[in-house]
Amino acid sequence: MASGGGKQPDGRPGKGILKQPSNFTLDNGSRRKSHDMKWDEANIKATFHPADKTYGHQKVDEPPTPYHFDPELQKEEAGGSTDKSKDAKASSEDRVKNESFESKRRAHYNEYQAVKLARHLMDEEDKLEKNK
Repeated sequence: MASGGGKQPDGRPGKGILKQPSNFTLDNGSRRKSHDMKWDEANIKATFHPADKTYGHQKVDEPPTPYHFDPELQKEEAGGSTDKSKDAKASSEDRVKNESFESKRRAHYNEYQAVKLARHLMDEEDKLEKNK
């Protein structure tokens, strides 16, 4: 049988199964100081964050256009125009145009009546074929 606990005959622990990294150990098994890593932060910043890179954002250097409030324009947008006769004429023209459009649309999209007529015609054809 093998010696218990994986010990060497002189009492030292046996060799482990994990591979020892060569940069941390010397030949005699003692550890040495690892090489310290030094970062060149100025180079990294210049490489990965250049000053002239916009990252897809556009910079606008001009000041915004000043806003001028016009109460008359707000009234027109709200539907309250100052010229009543012009509004009455425009609204009657719009109403006639809208009614014409609605009647044409109803005539064009009359699917219910079209299906009803198609079923009636199919029933008549079936009756004629049964009579033959």
